[in-house]
Amino acid sequence: MRPLGRDEGAVIQAGTHTAVSARVSALTRRALAPNPGPFTYTGTCSYLVGNGDVAIIDPGPDDPRHIEALLASISGETLRYVLVTHTHRDHSPAARALKEATGAIIAGCAPYLPSEAGRLGSPNLDAAHDRTYAPDIVLRDGDTLEIGDASLVALATPGHTANHLCFALAKEQALFTGDHVMAWATTVIAPPDGSMGAYMASGRGTANRCTIPSVFCAPCFITGARARPLFFSVSNLGTKRSVRSSPTFTKASTNVSTSRRR
Repeated sequence: MRPLGRDEGAVIQAGTHTAVSARVSALTRRALAPNPGPFTYTGTCSYLVGNGDVAIIDPGPDDPRHIEALLASISGETLRYVLVTHTHRDHSPAARALKEATGAIIAGCAPYLPSEAGRLGSPNLDAAHDRTYAPDIVLRDGDTLEIGDASLVALATPGHTANHLCFALAKEQALFTGDHVMAWATTVIAPPDGSMGAYMASGRGTANRCTIPSVFCAPCFITGARARPLFFSVSNLGTKRSVRSSPTFTKASTNVSTSRRR
């Protein structure tokens, strides 16, 4: 993606890390965390949604360089929410530092709860989760948050993890998928917290609820016609489906106020 002008994005110097806050749509910017690796590819993408009033989706690792870059990217704006799709350590730990710096509300998935099978299984799988994650608001399927003149709807998508959420931005017909859909690889489903059955059901359910012309995922995004084959590959199991022409959510959403806290 080309470097953008001052009104579209910014190159942020944070220590030895240079983060590009790049605008990928009218309401969405992207910042890449400095954590490339076999499970993160070029790094976790944090998405900044809104102009003036902002939400950050998946703040990323607790890396001071990335946190500084995110704060610099929203200089002069108000961070209302830090939203978390799931509690893997490459997605959620920076939420606490952003809240401390801005007073933003942490909202999103429920905290990680290890299953009995998990406690008896591999400790390495449990260690992948951020046990310090403490949301102010736990979002349920269909809950809606208002960000300026836009709305983000939480969609429960267990599979990659039991607590996974996606966020739908109806105004742009976009879906922020966390690790539910990845553009560069298939997602990892590691039992007992991960479940292939739940993952396939989540894919079918989300595809049935709305059209997704744009899929924003880690570590990249896909738009237009390319989004549909990707999404169908995890939701359709080889059968043909029609795609609705506008986003339609079959479950009535619930507006979430800051008074509903854990």
